[in-house]
Amino acid sequence: MDKRILLGIDTNFSITTQCAIRAVGDLFESDTPFHIFLLHAIPSTHIITEYPGHFTEQYAFIPPTGDQKKHAEEVLKKARATLGHLGFDLQRIEMMTSVGSPAEEIVRVARERHINLIVVGSRGMAGATACAAYYWAVHRDAFSSWLPVR
Repeated sequence: MDKRILLGIDTNFSITTQCAIRAVGDLFESDTPFHIFLLHAIPSTHIITEYPGHFTEQYAFIPPTGDQKKHAEEVLKKARATLGHLGFDLQRIEMMTSVGSPAEEIVRVARERHINLIVVGSRGMAGATACAAYYWAVHRDAFSSWLPVR
C-alpha cells in the first residue's frame, strides 16, 4: 500500500513551510511510492454581534473571498512546483484547500485520507502548529506520525 504524506502549506509560503517541503525531499527518495497531499487551510472568519440587554448573540460565518481562494491556489502551486523540482511525480501530488481552523483541518484531512505522516513548518511550536500538535496528542489514533520542521 502506498504511504500518504500530508504537507501543511501556510499563507505566506514561509521559510518553515519551504523547510518542511525540503524535509520530505531529504527523507524520501523521489521514486518512493507514496502520495503527497498539500493542504492550505483558509482560516474561517466569524462575526459575533452582541445585543445590549439581551443574552443572545448573532453568529455569522463569512465564506472566504475570491482573493483568498486565488492566493491559496497560488501557494499550493508553488509547493507543488518545488516538489516537482525535487524530482517527485506531480501526478502523485494532490492540492487541497479547506476552510476552518488550520489545526482542525489538518487533523480532519489526515483522518479522511488515512495519512501516515504529517509534515508542517514550525514556528517554535506556536499558533496553528501548536494547536495541531495538541490535536495529534489527543487523537493520535488518527495517523501514524507527526513531523514539525523548523
